[in-house]
Amino acid sequence: MSFEILPEGSESHRRTARGFAGSVVGRTLEMLPIPILESILTRITCRFPWASEDEVSVWRAQVARASRRAAGHGCLQRSLGVWFLGAIRRRRVRVIAGFDTAPFVAHAWVSLGSGAVLEPEGIESFNVALVAG
Repeated sequence: MSFEILPEGSESHRRTARGFAGSVVGRTLEMLPIPILESILTRITCRFPWASEDEVSVWRAQVARASRRAAGHGCLQRSLGVWFLGAIRRRRVRVIAGFDTAPFVAHAWVSLGSGAVLEPEGIESFNVALVAG
């Protein structure tokens, strides 16, 4: 039995194009060194109001639909794409990347002031390597 984690819906071409742009920007930003990435993301959105969980859910679905990599194992690309879609709407999200050591697992996710959005429980116990936004 299979089910959709994030429900798919019909979207306009404009929203799909924004999702694609978010995935491309995310792919580009993930190649930057961590200090530069943190600085860029934080400076651009530090004065914006926090996004809502509903907005983040929609942006995440748009980025995941636009890129197979972002829909699967591209957690950093997906998180940076969500950040980009928030930034063009003047909303703030925080991108966090971290790891766990037993067993080794690395992951990136989007967080609001209240915590991680659409992520499995236990993600807050990861060792944090990047906090930006």
